[in-house]
Amino acid sequence: MLILATFFPSADISESSSALEAVLRNTLDLIDFGGVYYVLNRIPGKGPGKVLVTGVGWGAAELFLNRFVLLWVGARGMEFDWKYLQLSFDANLSLVYFLSIAALVWLYSRNDFPSNLLPLVCIFLVGANYIPTFLDMLTRFFGVSGVLLLGIKTVMVMAVAAVSTVMFSVLN
Repeated sequence: MLILATFFPSADISESSSALEAVLRNTLDLIDFGGVYYVLNRIPGKGPGKVLVTGVGWGAAELFLNRFVLLWVGARGMEFDWKYLQLSFDANLSLVYFLSIAALVWLYSRNDFPSNLLPLVCIFLVGANYIPTFLDMLTRFFGVSGVLLLGIKTVMVMAVAAVSTVMFSVLN
């Protein structure tokens, strides 16, 4: 977090930030996978329980730190706005995303996982890490926003989730 705050002081993605800055910001997010790996190795229990605890914990932390206040204050207003419904769908997608990442990191850490599938796990881990950058580029350069952007994110996250579920089922 200190590295992220030092080199990328603005938490908001502004119009003046470059595409390279967005890519570098998500490259630093690869450190989170090391944290997930550490947590998965410290939790006692079997694989599915470890993945569930880690993924839901990471997703809940991200929800409370990034979206909770906005949803709580904004959605309780007198007027209905579709952005809060989209924000809640995005929060659910994030939970699926974090569970998929936790499953992929757990698969990467396994010794009995087939070695011919390990490069596929790495490709999907790195690819899933850059989904926010890809969505940011769509918004910046093509003006995609709202429901269309949420639909594109849904397709991308569900693809990662489907692949991680299939690979997860190889061991269980």
